Order: sequence, then structure tokens, then C-alpha cells
Amino acid sequence: MHSLGASHLPNESRSSKAPKCLNRFLRFLTWPSGYPTYFQYLFLVASNLQYILLLLHLQLRHFDSGQNSGLALTVNQICKALLLRNLTTSHLDGWVVTVYIYLLSLLIGACFLAYVAFRNEKISRRAKHAILTISQVHLSITLWFCNAILLYSLTTAKDYHIKFFETSFESSALVAWNIFLLIFNFLIGGIISVYSYDPLKWSNDLSMSTLIAQFLTFAFKAIVCLLLLLVNGGTTQKWLLALFALIISCSQHFHLNMRFPYYEHRPLRISLMLSSITVLISLLSILILCFKKMESLNGNAISYMEAFLMSLGVKFSDTYFENKVEEYLTTSSLKSEDDVLKKIFALYSLRRGMKFSLSKEEPFSLKEVQF
Repeated sequence: MHSLGASHLPNESRSSKAPKCLNRFLRFLTWPSGYPTYFQYLFLVASNLQYILLLLHLQLRHFDSGQNSGLALTVNQICKALLLRNLTTSHLDGWVVTVYIYLLSLLIGACFLAYVAFRNEKISRRAKHAILTISQVHLSITLWFCNAILLYSLTTAKDYHIKFFETSFESSALVAWNIFLLIFNFLIGGIISVYSYDPLKWSNDLSMSTLIAQFLTFAFKAIVCLLLLLVNGGTTQKWLLALFALIISCSQHFHLNMRFPYYEHRPLRISLMLSSITVLISLLSILILCFKKMESLNGNAISYMEAFLMSLGVKFSDTYFENKVEEYLTTSSLKSEDDVLKKIFALYSLRRGMKFSLSKEEPFSLKEVQF
């Protein structure tokens, strides 16, 4: 750490204080030790489930509503309800006001944390857990809802005004206000996705060495929302969405397989299963666009194909994962830091299912390995 000497000018002292305040502010987003395990897995599954629902909804949009029946109709209705795709101007008012209050609360909270960081004050462990819970709920669930509602409000701003706390906002003010909140929502979501993790193998199951997979999930939700509401519907939009989904899904799956970013066995296994599903569904979207003119291709057939691909993705991912762990367990060539991490990961995974002993008195333990 660079320490300031007596010869430094006051303005240099103030300029060096700014990065320290920023670091203290960003440290509020990192995972504190001992965060409840069930919350960690809840956020992991919820974020990826929203990702999968988006992919399913994008696929069923390729078919007219009259072509969807039975399973396809049910799946489409569930996706629309959970993704707020049934919004209409008649009941948009209440949703927009709710989003305004929610994002303003986040903005006030962020300003308060910036003040605490500037004053270098300490916060309690419960407060750290509350901050992480709010940030993870926003990243995993509510970020998409806020974007969808604000963007839909923007697309209908020409013939729409909202009454907020007895003040009427016409279209021009509404557009400016929504754009500001959208930028804030994207910014805070991006910051959380980049800094909200635990880089050390300690007491959190979701601790990881890199968070590229988490950022890719955020990027997918953010850009898909923009493409859905700002790009005119048609063949171009469908191809853009399908290709973008395939690129992001494959990149995420490749990263999980090559880097093994999680230190623990269970979260990596779950992430690989979910990413396998997203890759197969994204690939199916490309095939639908290529063969859409086939008469036998309809929403119902696609729904059954999706169910089959999900089962196939889970089975394939689980088998591949176990084979990779065995491969890293038996390898003796460690040429890089990634190879060392994979070797340790394989040893931790093996320890979960078996008990070793170096002698009758002393059990074998890997707890002394630290990174």
C-alpha cells in the first residue's frame, strides 16, 4: 500500500482518498463469511431459472398464439407471467410507480453506503448480510422486472402520462426520468455482477475464483430486454436474439468447463447442469428459425423437444462433469494456476464421498490448503 508522506500536498491527499473510498464502497458488495447457504443456492437457481424462462419465451414467440395449445400454451403463459410479458397500458401505472419507489430506495441506499465508505465507518455483520441479500435479489430477479417495466413505459410514452404523488408527468418528462432510472439500473446491476462474490475458499459455498459466468448472465438479461422492446419485431429481431443467446450460453458453458470457477463441488455441478440446458435450448432456437416452414413444427412439438433437451442436458452435464473431475484427479502435470485449482477441486470433490486416513490416529485433511 502506498503511504502518504509529509511532503505531499493536501490535494494529493484528497485524490488518493477517493480510490480508497471506492474500494471500501465496493467491498460492501462482496460476500461476507458465513452467509446462509440456502440463500446462496436460492440466488444461483433463481437467476439461472429466469435465464431459462427467457429462452423458452423467445422460442415460443416464433409461433402464432393460435399454434400453441396444451403444454406449449401452459409454458408460454407461465413464462409471460413470471417475466411480466403480459403488461398493458391499463395496468402499467401501478407497476411503474412501484419500480420508481424501488429504484429510488436503491439509489438512496447506495448514496448512504458511499457516505459510510467516505467516513470509513464500520457496519455490523447483519448489515453486511442485508446489503448482500438486497443486491443479490436485485441481480437475480428484480433487475429484469425493472428493465422490462421501464422500457415498456418508454415505448408507450407518446400516448401515456403517469400520476406520481399527485404530480402529473407528461411524456417528455417521463422519457427523461425513465432513461435515468434505466441507466442507474444497468449500472448497479453491472457493478453487483462484477463485485458481488467471495474470491477466497472460506465459509461460503458459492465462493469462486472468477465471476465471468455471473456477468454473462447479467449481460444476457440486460441486452435481451433491450432487443425485445427497442428492436422492431420480425425475422431480424428473432435472429439477433437467437444468435446472441447461443453465443452467451456457449461462452458461459465453456468458461465453467475450462476454468472450474467455483471451489465447491455442488454449485459448479448445478451451474454446469443449468448452462447445459441453456446451450441446448439456444441451439434449438437456431434450428427453429432454419426449419420453421415445416408444417409439423408447432409450439406443442417444440415444448416436448424442450423437455427432452432439458433432461438430456442434465444427464450429459452430470456425466461430463464426473469424467472431468476424475481426469483432474489422476493428472500429474500441473503447468498453470488453473491446473492447480482444478487439482485441488478434484481432491475436495473426492473427499466429499470418501474418507482417507494417513494413519490410524490422524485423518487426512485438506483444510490447510489456502488460496
